[in-house]
Amino acid sequence: MRIFLLTLTLGALLTAADKPNYSGTWRLNVAASDFSQSAGKRDPTLQLPAPESMTRMIEQKGDHLKYRVERTLGGKKYEFDVDLTIGSGEPFSSNPAGIVTAEWSGDALTVATLYNPNRARSERTEKWSLSADGKTLIDEMAFRSPEGVETKVRRVFEKQ
Repeated sequence: MRIFLLTLTLGALLTAADKPNYSGTWRLNVAASDFSQSAGKRDPTLQLPAPESMTRMIEQKGDHLKYRVERTLGGKKYEFDVDLTIGSGEPFSSNPAGIVTAEWSGDALTVATLYNPNRARSERTEKWSLSADGKTLIDEMAFRSPEGVETKVRRVFEKQ
């Protein structure tokens, strides 16, 4: 029984070790990001404008992920916190953050967020990946509006 538990524990540790660690403070580089896929829509409510600033503070220990997002958009500051276990299927839920889950997709992390599940439902899916040197976090984000229109942006964050 001891050998089985040891093998199971080592397997879990090795799997977690193969995954990137996103810990750190990440600041959005608006100039390196691409919000053009969301520009030019006829309905301005479907556009995802670039924020004036955005910072993501991430703490990751194995599959435990905590992060805080602070952004300024239209002169207003918005912030929210998320605390979850990657791959558990158990969502984190709060009014500002939405209903958030995270799953590994190879060496990338897919973070899915659901807003207003009972009315005016919208969804956001982010695929996080790290550059080879670990200094750049790329976030390929797709947002689906309540009307079903999908908007994509590419956000580039630099480690501070």
